[in-house]
Amino acid sequence: GMIVDFLLKSGYTGRIHPVNPGYATIRDLPCYPSVDALPDTVDLLVCVVPVAVAFASIEAAARRGVPFCLLMTGGFGEGRSGAEGAARRQRLHAICQETGMQVVGPNTVGMVNFRNRLPLTFADWYGRDTGQRGGVAIVTHSGSVGGLIFSSLQLNRIGVDYWIGLGNEATLETADFISHFSNDPDIHTVI
Repeated sequence: GMIVDFLLKSGYTGRIHPVNPGYATIRDLPCYPSVDALPDTVDLLVCVVPVAVAFASIEAAARRGVPFCLLMTGGFGEGRSGAEGAARRQRLHAICQETGMQVVGPNTVGMVNFRNRLPLTFADWYGRDTGQRGGVAIVTHSGSVGGLIFSSLQLNRIGVDYWIGLGNEATLETADFISHFSNDPDIHTVI
């Protein structure tokens, strides 16, 4: 529930469509039983379900033309997921190649676009944001290390506009974000 709570408290003004077959509402938002049941196509799927059921949401989103997936779920070849995890990663790549979907993750603690008040994370450090902004983007593999960097910058009164936890870089990689932020005239530093 932290992601939905952070979104609602952040002042984010976009649409939020929770998906969970066990609830009719989540935090007073209508909740849908599946990605297929959503009333419209979304810009981003935030996938936080167990790996055993992740493909149902990913494939449904890809079929609907959802261009991006923030895949927080692990078990796609990293750690001890072994041959089964490697097979999942290949299946994920095949979906992305076939549909054009781009993935941040898998196995990520999320990302935060502070400019647009879009916190897509369950990291507790987000709750300690001081509101300082100032042209810095953090791009990190490790959510824990990235959180420490964010907190250190905030303590030193250095403003952060973006924080991206890449996880295991299924399709979108460090270089993609460095390239993107290097073309943003309001970003002067990428960490």
